[in-house]
Order: sequence, then C-alpha cells, then structure tokens
Amino acid sequence: MADEATVLEEVMDNLKEAGQRIRATQSLLRSQGMTDGENHRDLLTRLSTALAMTEAAYLKARCVLRGGSCRHSMIEARRLWWSYISSLQEVSRSYSWKENNHEEALGESVDHPGWRL
Repeated sequence: MADEATVLEEVMDNLKEAGQRIRATQSLLRSQGMTDGENHRDLLTRLSTALAMTEAAYLKARCVLRGGSCRHSMIEARRLWWSYISSLQEVSRSYSWKENNHEEALGESVDHPGWRL
C-alpha cells in the first residue's frame, strides 16, 4: 500500500484537475452565452457549488499533507463553505419560484421533482 503522503499528493492532483475542468466548463457555458435560461443558471450555480467544495477538499488535503496547523486552510475552507451555502440558497430560490408558479398555473400543490437534489 502507498504511503499517506503519496496518496494525498495524488488526491491533490485529482482535485486540482477537477477544479480546472469545472472552471473550463463554466467558461465554455459563458462564452457560448448559455447563461440566461433557467436551466443554464441552475447548471452554473451547481458548477459554482461543485467548484467551492472541490477547492475546500483540496485545501484540506494540503493541510493534512503538511501535517501542520490547518488554521489558514480552515479559514479559506470556511469562505468556500459560505460560497457553497450561497449557491444552495440560489438553487433553493430558483426551485421555490418554479413551484409557486406551477401552483398558480394549476391551482393546486405540486410535488416538484426539482426539490430532490
């Protein structure tokens, strides 16, 4: 079995690549003007959330690898966590708006599948 440092370095490499791919995906959507539709906004919000969580995981892995104090990394992770919470609130507002509009149109309550994240 590989030693812990080797595994953590590979984890960090994978997380770094994942972050780069998420950023490239965001950039592609924006460069193609795919930001206005409700589904596109939802996708971009989810990509932002994924990026924040990926960056937080990278920082934690780096902290564990260094074996020292994680104070600076944890402050940065907390900032990323709040970014994640903000993204979730945006998704929640989007689904809340959709459900309210469906209820008005149908005159009844709707079990919207979008609530099951």
